[in-house]
Amino acid sequence: MWAEAKARNYDSLARSAHWLKGSAGTMGFPAFTRPAAELEAACGRADAETVALLMGGLTSLAGRIEVPEVAATA
Repeated sequence: MWAEAKARNYDSLARSAHWLKGSAGTMGFPAFTRPAAELEAACGRADAETVALLMGGLTSLAGRIEVPEVAATA
């Protein structure tokens, strides 16, 4: 998504944000829903400053995801 944001490809980024808005909640990550919706709206306005802020926030949020270790079965 960062490549889309840097290129100011707001149509493509809005589609990615829309996908994230729906799928993140479905997969158990509802904290992504609101910022993804705000990103989608900011793309519709071609608001580069807000897009950058939201992308930073989403990146930070994604970086806080912890993947649990899965015990090996043999």
